[in-house]
Amino acid sequence: MSQGSEITAVPAFHGPGGTAGSTPETTSMGVLRAVSLCIHFGGVKAVDQVSFQVEAGCLFGVLGPNGSGKSTLLAAITRLQRPTSGRIYLHGEDITKLPPNKLARRGVGRTFQTPRLVPTMDVKANVALAADRRSRPLWDRPTKSGKGRVDDVHAAMTRAGIADAADLFPEEISYGNRRRVEIARALAHDPSLLLLDEPTAGMNRQERDEISELLDSLRKQGLTQVLVEHDVPMMVELCDVILAMVQGQVVAVGNPKEVIANETVRKAYLGRKRK
Repeated sequence: MSQGSEITAVPAFHGPGGTAGSTPETTSMGVLRAVSLCIHFGGVKAVDQVSFQVEAGCLFGVLGPNGSGKSTLLAAITRLQRPTSGRIYLHGEDITKLPPNKLARRGVGRTFQTPRLVPTMDVKANVALAADRRSRPLWDRPTKSGKGRVDDVHAAMTRAGIADAADLFPEEISYGNRRRVEIARALAHDPSLLLLDEPTAGMNRQERDEISELLDSLRKQGLTQVLVEHDVPMMVELCDVILAMVQGQVVAVGNPKEVIANETVRKAYLGRKRK
């Protein structure tokens, strides 16, 4: 694959050995598009010439071993990390230099690797910390009916499956439900794109399955998602498209089963060659 070649979130054509090759042109700008994205820390190329496109309603997975650049890529998309070079587009708009607070107003939500909840606030108050398009807490959001701020929080908790825990505090709910609180907070301003950084990290199998079901339900509601995960079976079953990264570069993209069967992916991520 040539460096900097654009990869779209549609089943890719694969060259010899299963590596991603050229892809068909798309008439859509997609929801999210990265073009030749690079993020360097001194001499370290954390993200190196990464290009991809995510279509509306797609659950797009990003897979790779530790240190492959996955979380750094999400940080760049949400402007928590400045790209060294390259461009990022949201619904066709160049957002490469847009401040993080303005991204939320344009419909980008995200979660982090560990829940960032306030222990002294109940679930509904934690969800209400989400900022609306005017960067104010949802509790302070003016509406004609006066119910909008409460309704938005309740709707987000309902979508995330934690409405029954609204009055509980973080220490009173399971770890899996704490992750749901963070997802609810990301949903509170009704994003068109949701970025999830290892949402099942530290969970048992039942909790992982429940989060997987949640993400699938959000996909069925039409929400476009970019998911970073280490759970390979979950990614293969859940994602429409997987992009595999190794040492900051894209090594394969396309159908999940085909990507996992890729020799480079198996050797780098699974630690052994395919038999």
